[in-house]
Amino acid sequence: MDAIAGKLEIDDEAIKAGKVKVAKEIQRWLGDDRWSLVERELYQCVVRDGKAFVLTTWGADGPTFTVREAFNGVCGAHVAKENGAPIYAFNTWQFDDLAYFDVYFPNRIEKYIKAGDKKEWAERRDTPDEEWPVSWTDTDGKPLGIAITEFAIDNSDIADALQLGRDLNEALLDLLATSRTQGWPQKYLVGQKNAGVLLNDLGQPVVSGLTGQPIRRAVQTAPGSIMLLNEGSELGQLEPAKADPGVLDKLLEFLSFVTTVPSHYFTGQWPSGVALIQAESRLNHKVEDHQGRLTSAVVAILRFTIRLSNHFAGTNYDPNQPITIPWHSPEVETEDLKREREQFQQEGLTNLVNAGLMSKEIAVRTLHPDWTEQQITDELVRLNIVQQSIPE
Repeated sequence: MDAIAGKLEIDDEAIKAGKVKVAKEIQRWLGDDRWSLVERELYQCVVRDGKAFVLTTWGADGPTFTVREAFNGVCGAHVAKENGAPIYAFNTWQFDDLAYFDVYFPNRIEKYIKAGDKKEWAERRDTPDEEWPVSWTDTDGKPLGIAITEFAIDNSDIADALQLGRDLNEALLDLLATSRTQGWPQKYLVGQKNAGVLLNDLGQPVVSGLTGQPIRRAVQTAPGSIMLLNEGSELGQLEPAKADPGVLDKLLEFLSFVTTVPSHYFTGQWPSGVALIQAESRLNHKVEDHQGRLTSAVVAILRFTIRLSNHFAGTNYDPNQPITIPWHSPEVETEDLKREREQFQQEGLTNLVNAGLMSKEIAVRTLHPDWTEQQITDELVRLNIVQQSIPE
């Protein structure tokens, strides 16, 4: 779950909108850890349950984003849709034997409460002078919108792996039991009269007062101890069993296939460079698919936040202007990978220059896009000196 959710991260500093001023305002809303604090929790819930929700509210410092799970046994949220469009949402939770239920419509908010022993819901007001239902419109009477936004990827990413997880736990227990049997050999005694139970002075079994059954005993032997065996009885030791982790390896391999999470996330043996890219290709493809599905939800939250800003902060932004949501690349950027990429790019540009298909200046600018004109000039001079020093 963490392997997938950890790769889902919005590049909030690169968000673009129809107006530059609005883009900067969005970056401010998402900055100061307002969004990053909830983003990881949100995506973990989405990956685990297939969907999660964000409740957006407005305060003196601007918007606040709060994650709501589909249901965790105490609280939950849901968005009802009609023809694919949300028509209302609700958020419910329990606290101190009381049940709370808030319904969010585009133009109003209805709040309810119910005691644990009652069947009927009653209207709830958080303050004595609060109206019911709470009006949720701007000064012109237009609806502000539904405050709960759904983030969904259709299905849970871990549902198919739950049984494999149980099998892994059982395999670990089996491996541990085998290891202990080998480390502490188990002895057995057969053919001896009442060998497995405690006896009193009369040779009778001692019965447990709780179970009514004879109390079993363990055979304890030590150097110098003496045990008399009846005819046909035997004192022996269980054959040692070899601890074989092969089952664990196969289960981890199958788990990696089902979840698309590479095996190095489980084993800790990470590859490097191009091998890392190849190992994570399926996982990165899944992450990019999730990014595409979640982008519309992020845009919906931002447009709703713009409407809240216009109403509560007095701004005058167009909530329907285009908004572009960039995501951080899911690829793991290691130093080895950076060097391999730089080397590959440099070799390719060198071949183009040697073939006369690209000038040295364009090649230098491509390799170093952040260099100043003086740095580019100095590098071209250095390259010319190096070329002249090479014999024909």
